[in-house]
Amino acid sequence: MAKLWVPTTTFTPIGSLKYASAAQVRSAFMKATRLTPVCRGNGGWKNRPRFICTGRIAAELTNSGNRDQVFKDMSHAVDHLILVRTTKTANNPADMNCYFGAVTIKTDSRTGTADYTCEGPLR
Repeated sequence: MAKLWVPTTTFTPIGSLKYASAAQVRSAFMKATRLTPVCRGNGGWKNRPRFICTGRIAAELTNSGNRDQVFKDMSHAVDHLILVRTTKTANNPADMNCYFGAVTIKTDSRTGTADYTCEGPLR
């Protein structure tokens, strides 16, 4: 038990978030990443407004024949291009979660693309 890892579970209070609309998040997202997501709000579900952004992302693949490596390469692309860059724009993305779907490997075997979804809080 002494070596049990406990994740950090802090969050930004809703009233302290910078952006109140999905359009504001989209604009910041585009500026930080040069991606062009489609973003929408969730309609203020249970007084917990959230944004949902979707799009497509590409990653350089180090070994397209290894499914584990493809997953790692795509995860790195999402982490670096989306999560790291967007957290520099405002505090909303600090509590954002992203995931990606099936990876399509291009014919050159060096590039993969996938749909992604990111969701996070709004003020």
